[in-house]
Amino acid sequence: LGQNSARSTSQPEKSGSDPLSEDNKQSGPLTKSLASLANEYRSLSIECLKVLRVEMQLETIFHLQ
Repeated sequence: LGQNSARSTSQPEKSGSDPLSEDNKQSGPLTKSLASLANEYRSLSIECLKVLRVEMQLETIFHLQ
């Protein structure tokens, strides 16, 4: 009887810790996804700034002529 009660009390603790580990597993891919989106956004913004710089240089050259 003592062993059965010990097992029954330990089972809810395990099930209580499982949702936390599932949350950690789910946040891992989300974090990676957000990191990849941030890197993509950064590279696109850098490319946009380069294009704007070239456009401003061309406009300056056009006005100097």
